Amino acid sequence: MNKKLLLSKIATSNSEVAEAEERLVTLLRETRSGTRAEKTTVTELVSEAISKLRTARTDLEDLHKIVSEEL
Repeated sequence: MNKKLLLSKIATSNSEVAEAEERLVTLLRETRSGTRAEKTTVTELVSEAISKLRTARTDLEDLHKIVSEEL
């Protein structure tokens, strides 16, 4: 795979991760207004998903830097 294609795929993945993170943040905000029993479980799951997405986004950014410098 050439550098340009790889960087393009990283950028696309990064955009998809950012969009998913935004949607989960919105869901989390909306969930906080629900009933206590429902929102506790959902809030924990959404918070965990947001954390994983943020880690993935950071990893993609690091990968982008490495590919940009080395290939």
